[in-house]
Amino acid sequence: MFDTSYKLEEEFDQIHLEVASVPAEGEEAEWAEVKAYTGSADPKQEVVDLSAYDGQKVQFRFRLTTDRSYTEDGFNFDNVRVLGQQTA
Repeated sequence: MFDTSYKLEEEFDQIHLEVASVPAEGEEAEWAEVKAYTGSADPKQEVVDLSAYDGQKVQFRFRLTTDRSYTEDGFNFDNVRVLGQQTA
């Protein structure tokens, strides 16, 4: 869960939210996209389902792809929280 607002060039600029299991020492992470953002959005709270990674140590990142031909305000995020239920 996180708060976000963004203004990106529709279709040509995107933010990719990606998740990977923490790899073993010396191995590369295998990133999987769980959500992509383009266009614009007023401030809102975003919730992303990460239940596919239950029980795993994971890392996540926001990655920008752009064509560099047109600029907008970008992508803002704040108050990132990872929520779940503890198991016995």
